[in-house]
Amino acid sequence: MKKSLLSKIFHKSETGIAGAALTLFIVFSFSTSSFLTNYNMFNLSRTLSLFVFIALSQAMVLVVGGMNLSVGAIGGLATITAGYLMQEAGVSPGVAVVAALAVGVLAGAFNGLIITKLKINSFVVTLSTMFIFTGLVYGISKGYPYTGIPKEFTWAGKEALFMESTSVLFWFMVIILALVFYFFKYTFLGRSLLATGANREAAILSGINADRTEVIANMLSGLFAATAGVLYISRLGSAQPATGEDWLIISFAVAIIGGTGLNGGKITAIGLFFGGVIMVLIKNGLIMMEANVYFEKVFLGMIILLTIALGRAKDYLGLHNKTASDKLKTILVTAGILIAVGIGFAVMTFNGEDDKTKQGAGTDTNTGIAWYASAVHPYFNAVQKGVDAYEKAENLQIKKQIGQDWTQDNENQNVEALAAKGYKAFAIYPSDSSAVNGLIDDLHKNGRYVVTFGTAPLLPTKASFYVATDVKQAAINATEHLIKVMGGKGNILNVLEVISDANTVLRKQGIEEVVAKYPNVQIIQEVADMKTIEEATEKIQNAMAAKLGKLDGIICTGYTTTVAATGILKEHHQKGRRRIRFVGIDDDKTVLDAIRDGHIDATLAQNPYGHGYLSCLICNYLIQGWTPKDGKFFVNAGMAIVEKSNVDSYQEKLMTVTKDIAARLETEYLIPPKKGEK
Repeated sequence: MKKSLLSKIFHKSETGIAGAALTLFIVFSFSTSSFLTNYNMFNLSRTLSLFVFIALSQAMVLVVGGMNLSVGAIGGLATITAGYLMQEAGVSPGVAVVAALAVGVLAGAFNGLIITKLKINSFVVTLSTMFIFTGLVYGISKGYPYTGIPKEFTWAGKEALFMESTSVLFWFMVIILALVFYFFKYTFLGRSLLATGANREAAILSGINADRTEVIANMLSGLFAATAGVLYISRLGSAQPATGEDWLIISFAVAIIGGTGLNGGKITAIGLFFGGVIMVLIKNGLIMMEANVYFEKVFLGMIILLTIALGRAKDYLGLHNKTASDKLKTILVTAGILIAVGIGFAVMTFNGEDDKTKQGAGTDTNTGIAWYASAVHPYFNAVQKGVDAYEKAENLQIKKQIGQDWTQDNENQNVEALAAKGYKAFAIYPSDSSAVNGLIDDLHKNGRYVVTFGTAPLLPTKASFYVATDVKQAAINATEHLIKVMGGKGNILNVLEVISDANTVLRKQGIEEVVAKYPNVQIIQEVADMKTIEEATEKIQNAMAAKLGKLDGIICTGYTTTVAATGILKEHHQKGRRRIRFVGIDDDKTVLDAIRDGHIDATLAQNPYGHGYLSCLICNYLIQGWTPKDGKFFVNAGMAIVEKSNVDSYQEKLMTVTKDIAARLETEYLIPPKKGEK
């Protein structure tokens, strides 16, 4: 029986995926003139390439009916391996890459052998190895990035090839996808993987060694995860221990949207390409259209669910009888409505941010300034108050963007999209102090100005200024104050926050330097790497229980740890237990109330208001043609020890400090533009 056009189209799943990608591309192209610029297309092509390699690492195991939750951890392990070998061992980039890829293959083989030999579900195995590989990453690197990467190694991640709008990585991806297509279409091993995933029992009866095939699939998964990790080194210019932490959703989303079967037996190289296109268009396009990116994952989740639902509907109904075809038409129409509603929700409802936080770019902007924070965090809320105050004082608008994930890759995507819209100057918080320089270099090359706040990029850098509190000095002052209230002697519990954060490293150094000066003071224990208040509460309570009789003071140098310790000590002291002295960093309301009530001694306020106000003010100066004076890179926004005597007045002091610095910028930090220049 002759198939209808609908049947022919729907049988070719790539056509539907390509159509969806094309539709999104057209929508975003007409929504903003900045979307089709060479700058934006280059960044899209580069991100697309990385996403496709991440998806390939997941698709290799999905095709045999498994899954790999450790793809990001394998990518991170390969990244650290290559970085360590290049920086610490001094080996050539070629040898380091081969070693990194070998690590990926071995990690995949480890997964596959456990799954097949012990007959344990792939979900359980790869969930376990995800923690093992992540532990190795941080155990080897100690949370520090490897920045001694030869400049020539970053060429592929930063340069275009054949045309300005396509990166070298894009063409490498095209070649690999062509090989993947050939592998599954024409090779015995590729067909064996498909057969094993489609029907394992039938594959065994036909002579295929299903266990060996599954191990090979996991080895290929590890190989592609390691390849993605190596390419991220080329993209960022450093080997980051955080590489891979946000890969899980990308790996599943691109693979599933691209038509890879969740139950095995199906993979399409073309589908993976267009699945990646859809993913990067959603991320980039919603930013370009000034949508609220917080809802990006909602929109993405809707598309994944819809893709799976349509696939199941196709399998259930079939396409060879009219009744089923009519039902399928109804499903497709419904699906189309859902997609339309989803896009409308993303573009209109998601766009319903406070008007003060939105602004266009290029000729539509008043200032051309964009302020970017890595993720939702109380520190950034406080910084934004300074940004808002500057807006109000100067009667202008600044684009304010807060990222979805605290990773440098996510920051790169968001800031590059804003740059493509025409913003001229950026006040940004570096998600990673070394990897951010790759982003800063790209912005500088394209005539943009960058001022970082809160944390400094690794020197040398193309950033014009760094506005922050001297974090090491802040830790020194806080520790000195703690030792003072302890009476110059005793045992300290040192509570650090995220060990991969450059500020944490500086704070740790400052604390240890102070303690070394006092012979009767020692750090009795150190706890670290806490990203949530819940996690911090658990770790601090455990440390206190272990050292309670010997513990005299606690120093916390992060918001999360300070708030958690404040709650613990409040309860501890309310029960009449032996007093433990405490000094934290950050001025959350919970902390200030505890100071007023006498449950804790003090905290150190870092003037986030000044970080926001001054960074945007300097951006405006740079746009007007002012340039930095030599040796004036760091603008110290000041700090204040907050204790019971000044808990209600310290903010006025910090605002006064901010105004004083603002008044001195033109004379101490900046060179005015020459006449006729801007």
